[in-house]
Amino acid sequence: MMPPPVTPPQPWQYADPKTCTVFLEKIGQAVGELGWCPGLTDEVLCWPTAAPGDTISQLCPRMQGVDPTKYAKKTCNMDGRWWSSAPDQGLPGYTDYNDCFTEETQELMEVFFDSNNSAMTEERMNVVFNSRAIEMTGFPLSLICVIISLVIFRYFRSLRCARTTIHVHLFLAIAIMTLCKTIEYADQYISGYATQNIRHSDTLSLRNTRAACEILVILIEYSRTAMFMWMFLEGLYMHNVVAWKVFSSSKPNYWIYCATGWGFPAILVSAWAPVIEFVWKQERGNGTASADKCWYNHANSHFYKIIDVPRLTFIGINLFFLVHIIFVLLTKLRNSHQSDTVQIRKAVKATIVLAPLLGVTHLLWAIPPPLDSKWPLPVFAGWMYVSHFLRSFEGIFVCLVYCFLNGEVQAAFKTAFERRALQQETNRSAQARRVSSLSSSHLTRYMQVNRESVQSTNSSSANKRGATNRILKLLNCWPTNRQPNNHNNGSLRIHRNHNSSLQSDGTTLQLPINGTILEEKEEIEM
Repeated sequence: MMPPPVTPPQPWQYADPKTCTVFLEKIGQAVGELGWCPGLTDEVLCWPTAAPGDTISQLCPRMQGVDPTKYAKKTCNMDGRWWSSAPDQGLPGYTDYNDCFTEETQELMEVFFDSNNSAMTEERMNVVFNSRAIEMTGFPLSLICVIISLVIFRYFRSLRCARTTIHVHLFLAIAIMTLCKTIEYADQYISGYATQNIRHSDTLSLRNTRAACEILVILIEYSRTAMFMWMFLEGLYMHNVVAWKVFSSSKPNYWIYCATGWGFPAILVSAWAPVIEFVWKQERGNGTASADKCWYNHANSHFYKIIDVPRLTFIGINLFFLVHIIFVLLTKLRNSHQSDTVQIRKAVKATIVLAPLLGVTHLLWAIPPPLDSKWPLPVFAGWMYVSHFLRSFEGIFVCLVYCFLNGEVQAAFKTAFERRALQQETNRSAQARRVSSLSSSHLTRYMQVNRESVQSTNSSSANKRGATNRILKLLNCWPTNRQPNNHNNGSLRIHRNHNSSLQSDGTTLQLPINGTILEEKEEIEM
């Protein structure tokens, strides 16, 4: 029979071996007396040395599904070794954490784990971690696609109509939900809960910060409820358009739609949150301790039906809308005298297109999951992979069908590209015209200046020729007898008559003719 537990000083939460050893040496609890069990870590908590036959205990770690107000136990055998259920388990021995788990976690462990088949339990745990990896990949990708779709719907004015307006509200609800889930899973990954490395306890996790954790949970549940509500409004609008018109006008009243799509989920969550907080404190039995933890595993509470039943109701109504829409579509196709193959193909295509938008795939979560260890592993793995894949990648499916692959969206992009190409061509043509106009202006100015220069040059030459001609005419009019004078080296002598009024005593006249100075000597005979 085990002796009463001995509670060592707190805290002992040093899971890392090196950190644990340093801490134990600092307080003198690394190695006890001869024959005592040594201080060590079991990769969850750091345990001090213990005397033979003693059972020591300390507060359970802060992890999801664990009550930190309870105690874990570890026993030292009489031979100075930690007690272990298997002789070959190693130095850390066995640590009893059974009392640490909450009631919900204990119930889940009793159903999920097979105590007689540890290998099967390990495989089922691998399926759980792989499913979480699928969600950690799908939610961020869905968030990116939804944000891109919202930008596209708000950018193109041609896409703004009654149908796309409802799409925008649905995409906004999906964006909020995927953002919150991405934050939650990122926190779990950083804290180590989402991985198989249990050494990293989630001491710094959001789930240990009561206010932040509860706000995150409320946002997740509110956005998810709003998403289901807008899926219902999508089905209602499409059913009214295809089957009959409930309202007097085919255009919906946006105020009523917005009040229903965003207001009704707020009422549901406002009714659920205080109840789950009250129940959470009562189940813990200690108000101070429960205030330090988040609403772990709140989806398994019976009070979760306050928001879950209305969601499933909306999805059930959408399933009726889907069946009726397909029926109306088949009736119209039958009247069009198309072949049965074409009718079936179009009906299947319409079902595939409408099912994600109306949230019919969420009905899979209404089926109780095969968590019992009695279920075969393929059944459990199939349900986990399919359900988590559809839920996390739902945003991508909706964006592909109703945005990226939509004909109206592609036409809007094509028109925008053509308009941009036309604008660029117009800008190039305008620039070419400006360059041509500028070149013509410069050319005209150049020709004008050149013409003026040529005219100036011609005028100067003409003036020179005119002066020369006048001088030559003047010389031709003089009454002279030109005779060569061999005694004056070829110079011209001019003999004038005695009745000439010109008198001179033998001056020299220089005449510039064609750039040459012509020198003439004159002799005037009286």
